[in-house]
Amino acid sequence: MVARVGISGIPHSVAGEGFEAALRWFSKNGLCEEIQFVRSVWMTPEKARYFAGLNKTLGVTLSIHAPYYINLANPAKVAASKARILSSAKIAEIIGADIVVVHAGFYGGDKEKAIGLITKACKELAREMPVPLGLETMGRQAQFGTLDEILALCEEAKGCVPVLDFSHMYARNNGAIDYGEALDKMRRYKHVHSHFTGVNFANGNERNHLPIGSKQPDFAPLAREILARKLDITIICESPFLERDAFIMKRMLEK
Repeated sequence: MVARVGISGIPHSVAGEGFEAALRWFSKNGLCEEIQFVRSVWMTPEKARYFAGLNKTLGVTLSIHAPYYINLANPAKVAASKARILSSAKIAEIIGADIVVVHAGFYGGDKEKAIGLITKACKELAREMPVPLGLETMGRQAQFGTLDEILALCEEAKGCVPVLDFSHMYARNNGAIDYGEALDKMRRYKHVHSHFTGVNFANGNERNHLPIGSKQPDFAPLAREILARKLDITIICESPFLERDAFIMKRMLEK
């Protein structure tokens, strides 16, 4: 069993001090990092090579979240979306990140057509990706990304893997989640990449993130499932409190 806990982006403890300070902080505190390319791929290949060299000593487990401006279901946006994903993947390859996570797109007016377009684009991307393409479960009704949809796509598109955002699933299901059922569906995957935070929602749609203490959803039952199953899993904390809540999660998994 290897249960890694990390946070998305830069920890509050070193906010404003730059990525190198963050990388050193992650190494010192035993957490992993999901590098956030929220608006753009802000890291250059040259910088990525420098950080890769530094991280050979520091040993931080890294993943990357591609920019949010991606919609593989919109023909007018597919080319630009794929370019952003491949740019993220190039940095992932250089810096040593093990996955690129994406929000795949929106259904629009024709759900089946949208799923077809997303599947086609993911198959094409997977052939060019140097690391796995992680398809995140999404927290709004208009977004492609129920767990079953993503599992079906990953069966067709080799090189794509599901990313379980437990809070998105909880919000999308109006405050209900069966951790055991979700993890049962992931049995074919040796490693599970995932996200967790508290979440505010309405009518099956995520609204905003909340601290872990909100217990919306409750992390404790998930921790018990992970320990009982001896899972190889990475859990990225997306709570507004970032490292404070990540340390709480880490301690629960070390009991």
